[in-house]
Amino acid sequence: MSDALDLRLILQNTDLAARAAEAALTLMQRLESELGQRLTAIEARLDGVEASLATTAAGQSSHTLTLLRIAQTQADHTARLTQIDTTLAAIMAKLP
Repeated sequence: MSDALDLRLILQNTDLAARAAEAALTLMQRLESELGQRLTAIEARLDGVEASLATTAAGQSSHTLTLLRIAQTQADHTARLTQIDTTLAAIMAKLP
């Protein structure tokens, strides 16, 4: 009788496990149908943000290059002004 009882318990537990697995599958399918579209929309928004950040980074790189050119131009002008000051000082020294 114990063999029959054990087999009956095994079958009952197997049946319970199968029902629990089916319930879990049903729940996951329902969650996927309800949340799948939302997750897809969120992913699309994140892709848009990523593209915007890439565009912003490119713009910042361009601004950096522009600022470096401005700094170089300013350095060139400062050097020229120094030469002009030196030339004017030499002229002033020669004047009576």
